[in-house]
Amino acid sequence: MSICASSGVGQKLRLNVVALIGDGVVGRMLVAIDEDASVEILATKIRAAMAKSRIEGCLLRLTNNQKSNLPADERIGDVMQDGEEVIAVLTRDPEDPVV
Repeated sequence: MSICASSGVGQKLRLNVVALIGDGVVGRMLVAIDEDASVEILATKIRAAMAKSRIEGCLLRLTNNQKSNLPADERIGDVMQDGEEVIAVLTRDPEDPVV
């Protein structure tokens, strides 16, 4: 873990992201994000990592290991810790009837 206290920047968290469609894992990624960033910014970073990894699907929500939804307006440092797993729940396309 690196801490950049002198620059006023928060600690970076490394989160293990598992992308799921239904019950199937379609990809895994490591995303580093500042602890002061919001869950909404994390979702943006996950979408970019999915595109880079060629993982197809539309992000519906982010959950933790206990399947609790991560609220978009929450600070990452308040809801996650370094090394934790984030579940990116995806759908194949926006018109998926499951949505």
